[in-house]
Amino acid sequence: MQSATLSSILGQLSDLIRNISREDYCRPMPSLSMSSIGEHVRHILDMFICLERAYADGYLNYDLRDRDEKIQCIPASAEEMTNTIIHHLNKEDKVLTIKSMHFTEGTVIQSSYSRELLYCIEHCIHHQALIRVALKEMGLENLVSSSFGVAPSTLAYQAYVHR
Repeated sequence: MQSATLSSILGQLSDLIRNISREDYCRPMPSLSMSSIGEHVRHILDMFICLERAYADGYLNYDLRDRDEKIQCIPASAEEMTNTIIHHLNKEDKVLTIKSMHFTEGTVIQSSYSRELLYCIEHCIHHQALIRVALKEMGLENLVSSSFGVAPSTLAYQAYVHR
């Protein structure tokens, strides 16, 4: 299940990255508070990278992201990282300890790999929806499918209503 969900949602992201020009990928957009599609892609991937790195030792802190500028400025780097994530994040569930700046010092919460993977997927969909707004602003919404940035539950509901 995880692999199919990741492949579908991140596959859509990879398709966009492959088809958008570098200029459009890096363009600051008013609808994104003057950030770029590339910055949103980098942010999406940062979360998955944090989760991947946390798996070995069991400690996860999304605040300690790399923020790799190559991913936000060079679509080929982003596509390569997206494909790496698709192929490496389908792991057995295990307990993770979450640390965050949202908590007072020393406060941690328990979670699991599967729960955090779900969080990253939902986070990805949210940012894809924002990216979709920017694409529309640029007149490039044809670069993504109608399901890009739409939650699977919303797609299922729409299919049910329109049957």
